Amino acid sequence: MLEFNPNNRITAVEALQDSYFDDVRLPNQENCGEVPVIHIDVDDKGEEEAEMSKLIDADIEAFSS
Repeated sequence: MLEFNPNNRITAVEALQDSYFDDVRLPNQENCGEVPVIHIDVDDKGEEEAEMSKLIDADIEAFSS
């Protein structure tokens, strides 16, 4: 969980399954459902805004995996 690179980090579900958390877990309060898709609309005001929208979408996709 202390990895800077999110691709090397364990997931929250994996962390909850670790015995380290057995004493503090509240399974009835855990909600590990599907991660919602986030899309940020940017007004089409020009090339810079379109590029920014693509970069934001790429970042969201990279960190959602």
